[in-house]
Amino acid sequence: MTVLQQLVELWEGPEQDDYGRLRPTRKVFKEVMCLLIEVHLVPIPTGCVSADAEGGVRIEWVRPRMNVHLVIPSNRNYWCNGAYIFHKFDDDYTTEDATPGRLAHRLRQLKCSQI
Repeated sequence: MTVLQQLVELWEGPEQDDYGRLRPTRKVFKEVMCLLIEVHLVPIPTGCVSADAEGGVRIEWVRPRMNVHLVIPSNRNYWCNGAYIFHKFDDDYTTEDATPGRLAHRLRQLKCSQI
């Protein structure tokens, strides 16, 4: 199932359970969809989509040598002002603000790391 299909399935699923929200907030859903649509020129690899208990979204692309995590929290606070990308290649890692250009760059690197 593609990342976009997983997001739509998450959005159409139950809103919450005994542990909290299961569905992203409307604002987070719109933000993640807009970000992925802007990256549409880069094939979006298969990944794993999940929501957190507050309605944020996390998309993880995990490969043997490289990981890319897109995190879009629902609540912004002093340590997290918005969406960010966590990227790890072998033992080197970094966190950066999520922009369409940076996400496209990381997804291209992910594809190249498998060759």
